[in-house]
Amino acid sequence: MGSLYLKGEIMRVENWCGFDIRFVEHKGEWWAVLDDVCAVVNMHEQWVIRDLNEDQFARVRLDTGDTSEWKLIISETGIYELLLTSNMLDGRKFRNWTSRVLKKLRSSVGLQGYEAMRMMEESTQEKIDHFLDTLYYDEETGLIMQSVTVAGGDVEQVPFEC
Repeated sequence: MGSLYLKGEIMRVENWCGFDIRFVEHKGEWWAVLDDVCAVVNMHEQWVIRDLNEDQFARVRLDTGDTSEWKLIISETGIYELLLTSNMLDGRKFRNWTSRVLKKLRSSVGLQGYEAMRMMEESTQEKIDHFLDTLYYDEETGLIMQSVTVAGGDVEQVPFEC
């Protein structure tokens, strides 16, 4: 594949399971070319965009130097929506993994399994966002670290324990 451009920006190409997926920078984020993603999950564009929010896809003009064409692109959250609805084996695995992550996030803010519906409450989501903002990966130690406020208002960095 030659150099690809979108409004003067070079496009990235990622290979996943033997499929090339083109990504373009759009609104400060990387968006995937929808028909590339649809080829991977064996779905048609028309069915995918029907289930997405309007802010999860856009139409852009792609220039390859010799040709120019209009393409639909999909945001990262749109990709996740697509994977969560996919019937492919990796889509099912992704849904299972997402469930495990959500259980860990639920427990990180002290909710029990019978309080799972509280995950939709804005106050719970704010607590989880705050919790996630305290985590980072320390390249020197290879550990996930957590910033913890201690007595006196100081902040310490401690290894995160799941």
